[in-house]
Amino acid sequence: MKIGELIKQYRSKYNMSQREFALKCGLSNGIISLIEKGVNPQTNEPIIPTLPTLNSIAKGMGINIDELLEQIDDMDVSLSRTSTVEQNSLTAEFIKLFSALPNDKQMLVLDIIKGFLFNDDKK
Repeated sequence: MKIGELIKQYRSKYNMSQREFALKCGLSNGIISLIEKGVNPQTNEPIIPTLPTLNSIAKGMGINIDELLEQIDDMDVSLSRTSTVEQNSLTAEFIKLFSALPNDKQMLVLDIIKGFLFNDDKK
């Protein structure tokens, strides 16, 4: 079984939306949607989840990653911490949420981000 099919089957069994499942896994809804589709619609390339993403999915299902990997067919796994697809999804989600904020809140968010960057430089 493919990872996308397994997720759909799990969600169906527990009557969960993609958003509910994503929250349970600590992932974005966009990532779960892409994994279920199995193909990046922009590039038509297969989706290759990272090991941390698979681990999050396993935890969301209440199993360990070994059990998850036993249930899915052979698949490519990226050993990087984040994939380009995940980064693009996170960026798109950030932009969508950021754009919905009024200007004063946008400035506050930018100040917070700058604070994180400058604090990291001092360590």
